Amino acid sequence: MFDYNITLRGCISYITESLGVSVQFNAHTADTSDPSATLPLLTSPPPPRGVWVPSGGIEDFIRTLYQNILDRDPESQTVVNLWTGQTYRHGLAYTIGGFFMSDEYTGRALPKEVTAGKFYLAVLGRQAEPAGLLDCYDNLVMGISLRDVAGHFIGSDEYRQKVQAGTAPHPIHWP
Repeated sequence: MFDYNITLRGCISYITESLGVSVQFNAHTADTSDPSATLPLLTSPPPPRGVWVPSGGIEDFIRTLYQNILDRDPESQTVVNLWTGQTYRHGLAYTIGGFFMSDEYTGRALPKEVTAGKFYLAVLGRQAEPAGLLDCYDNLVMGISLRDVAGHFIGSDEYRQKVQAGTAPHPIHWP
């Protein structure tokens, strides 16, 4: 008799390994004729903190803003939902600016060069190069609003390329 379970395990293992996903099989052999037999649990390693995962949608992007701007996780799903709703109504630049204008962030009184670096990390997902950091810093010193600075990042060629590559959310969201 042919062992379908072993073949199924081999196929699933091959497919998931090629996709970079790990598989955890149950310790016992499932009876393939039993419709209630448990299937393997597909798991992926958790993404690094502060990195947007496209499958997580705008809610995941909100979580990365918490991590990259406020240096913490959101306190509840309720606040994630509030920021998500704001993003649907006003767009990403407005929401990103809102994080930087929050009492929590402004209460830290961080130097403008730190804020400039956080814009790069939060929006572009990378550290700033010296020229870009200086440009952002100069905009902040000149008093350009935090929402306008966020709009500059969202409107940049680099951000548009990230959207096209699927590594950043589109700046305008509809629920």
